[in-house]
Amino acid sequence: MMKLQELIENPPLRPTLNNILLFVPPVEETSDGGIVLYTEKEKDREKKGSAHGYVVAMGPNAFEQMYDGSVQASVGDHVFTGRYPGDIVSVDGMDDGSLRIIVDEEVRAIWPK
Repeated sequence: MMKLQELIENPPLRPTLNNILLFVPPVEETSDGGIVLYTEKEKDREKKGSAHGYVVAMGPNAFEQMYDGSVQASVGDHVFTGRYPGDIVSVDGMDDGSLRIIVDEEVRAIWPK
């Protein structure tokens, strides 16, 4: 799987209009102590329902219509979304559900860096 920085530097897709390409990090399979956290089915459900990710690329009109002078997300930001956001996409061998296309309005908050 590509690393976040590689995706940001060379995104596999260019979102259009007000869409955002989001990278959803992998679900942790075990705890630090080695306890199995999820079965495969639970892991898949958790991945699909993930409510956060990293902005990899943005369409040219992202946040344009709702701009009121407030802080908006930018490429590289860790953002919080609603559960089950956007569409899962598979490109360049990344068919594990780690890439999503969401609409800018689905971004609920920006995680502090």
